[in-house]
Amino acid sequence: MLLWLAASIALAGPGKWADRNADVSATATVHAPPAVIRKVLTDPHVLEHLYPSSCATDYDYDEPKDPKATVCLIYTAGPMHRRLDAMAPEGKGPTVVQVEHLGNKGFVTRWTLTPEDDATEVQMSTYLQPPPWPFRRIFYTRVRPAWVQCHVEALQQLENLAHKPDASG
Repeated sequence: MLLWLAASIALAGPGKWADRNADVSATATVHAPPAVIRKVLTDPHVLEHLYPSSCATDYDYDEPKDPKATVCLIYTAGPMHRRLDAMAPEGKGPTVVQVEHLGNKGFVTRWTLTPEDDATEVQMSTYLQPPPWPFRRIFYTRVRPAWVQCHVEALQQLENLAHKPDASG
């Protein structure tokens, strides 16, 4: 019986989880000009300032494993807990800021700023490779939705940070 169950799972393969986009993205309008938002996002502690503690914790600026990194932190999204080293935020022109997370399980998080009348549309995207089968189902049903919510909450916090007195100055 157990052998039949194992064979059924193996033959089922990735199925409906194959070829799905794994990237995590959220967009919000922030009521501040792009220059102010860019200043907030290029702060070396931006991840700690943006993410709620339910999404990222244990920021260690003194002991990253990779010498190119400036911080080591733990990401939490649903059942996923991943410790990664991250480089300092880097401006890629006036409307793009990104943070590279290092290692074989690393990824890039990018903020794209699009000026609007008296605000800025900010898209926060994390570019991911889907996990291998059989972990895809849990990724798409639990990890990815939790990670999207982390991005939504980070963008809400970005709105708050953009209005602090030291953000514009």
